[in-house]
Amino acid sequence: MEFRFKLKGKHRRATRERVIEALRNVLPEPRTMYMVNVEGTAYPLKQAFCLAFGVGRTDVGTRDAQRIMERLEFEVTRGPAVGRRRESSAATGSQEQRRMPRHGTEEPWWSWEELEIPKIVLRWSYAERWVDIAGIGEYADEVYLPPSEPGVYRVRQSSDQPLLYIGKSKNLRRRVVDGLVKGMIVHAAGERIRESEDVRELVIRWAVTDRPAAAEEELLRQHVKLWGALPKYVEHE
Repeated sequence: MEFRFKLKGKHRRATRERVIEALRNVLPEPRTMYMVNVEGTAYPLKQAFCLAFGVGRTDVGTRDAQRIMERLEFEVTRGPAVGRRRESSAATGSQEQRRMPRHGTEEPWWSWEELEIPKIVLRWSYAERWVDIAGIGEYADEVYLPPSEPGVYRVRQSSDQPLLYIGKSKNLRRRVVDGLVKGMIVHAAGERIRESEDVRELVIRWAVTDRPAAAEEELLRQHVKLWGALPKYVEHE
């Protein structure tokens, strides 16, 4: 089963296999009020959801996480959390009212759409040094610049450390060279990286794809799975 859902203005891909793989060899945190059963192990709902989809815990509501996990046929149970009292009947009643459909219709405010999503193959460039792309490095005359095509890119300090940034663009050359590296146009992380990091130690790689948004989403998910967090200069959306 596969479908896409929208969270914080961004479409994300949901599959049952994605959740199972993200939680493989992950120990569950202490019990919370909402728990989800994944392959026989009970995880706090938000722990499972956020690891699977690479989002922060404040980025998704409990009800939305529950609906998505149940849509993927995972069992979500509700009970007392460790160190917490059960909710009063009055509180429960108010929650039931909030779950009523909006505008007096019988159709819920959320909706589902199942899509067939083809595989994305990324052919990464060689790692080019930040200073060479900026035109101030010793190999600036030999550097390969990103093409003016859509794609994704990533910044890192060394191969054995987490990435500093993963991004997407409709025009890689403009975004990477003019925005990220040179600061000639606005870039969400470029200024912070230039001010906080030793750019002489940084390298950048990129890959062309006609589906940069989907590729970026999957790269961020894989980074969270490997390192337990988003890249240092990627803000929660």
